[in-house]
Amino acid sequence: MTEHDKKTLTSFVDLSDRLMPWVAAAGLGLLVVITVSRLV
Repeated sequence: MTEHDKKTLTSFVDLSDRLMPWVAAAGLGLLVVITVSRLV
């Protein structure tokens, strides 16, 4: 594993750390929409 690969991996992990709350919120919102549409 080269130095460049390590930097790429680090920045990818950093990016996913920032995106994770948004992904979780989107998933939760989608779950709510599906649940509500089934009840209606």
